[in-house]
Amino acid sequence: MNGVKSLRQNIEMPYKSKEWKRVKYRGNTLIGIKQHIKDSSRFIFEVNIKSLRKRKFIIIKSIGESRLRSAIDRYSEFKADIKKGYFVEARTLEDMFKRMLLIKSISFRWQKLQEATFKNHIKPLIGQKNIKDIRSYDIDEVMIRTRDKAPASRKAIMDIIKSIMRYAQEDKIIKDLPFEIRHNIKVNALQQKTLITNAQNKFIQVHRAIRLLAKL
Repeated sequence: MNGVKSLRQNIEMPYKSKEWKRVKYRGNTLIGIKQHIKDSSRFIFEVNIKSLRKRKFIIIKSIGESRLRSAIDRYSEFKADIKKGYFVEARTLEDMFKRMLLIKSISFRWQKLQEATFKNHIKPLIGQKNIKDIRSYDIDEVMIRTRDKAPASRKAIMDIIKSIMRYAQEDKIIKDLPFEIRHNIKVNALQQKTLITNAQNKFIQVHRAIRLLAKL
């Protein structure tokens, strides 16, 4: 993406106004774009629209005029996204999950199953993470920590995470989804059928044993 790498939150790159300068490009001072005094690859984007103020830190690896050109393009994209309603105040993944359940038309039993799955397998790992900060490696962590679960259980866990993130995207809290192809969990129908058949056979065997004991 034009040598641009988005950084995470302000906590990782604290803002100290004295360390930044306004940028001049072709004789004009750019509005809303500042460059770090010591590290010219670092930029701040600031957008003020009515009462909404957003700030974003980025690194642009290219040099010379192409670096400034990239900064201008990325700033325009960032501003356009804010005008469209993206990046409103975000919530934790757990907050979004609870909000999603309130508007979903599902049975009480299915809701309780989803709540239990979230509480046991998702909340301890990324439940308190701000939803706009969730990246693909966070999803990887959930997959790694639930590796010992049955494929159907892992799929259910991933489906919940995907539903929450898609809901946040529809709500314009996030713009892009953090999922990769590796996050798709496939459940072998034949294996499921075998498991069910084995369960039925076990039940029949147990039932026969009980009947035999009753005759003794």
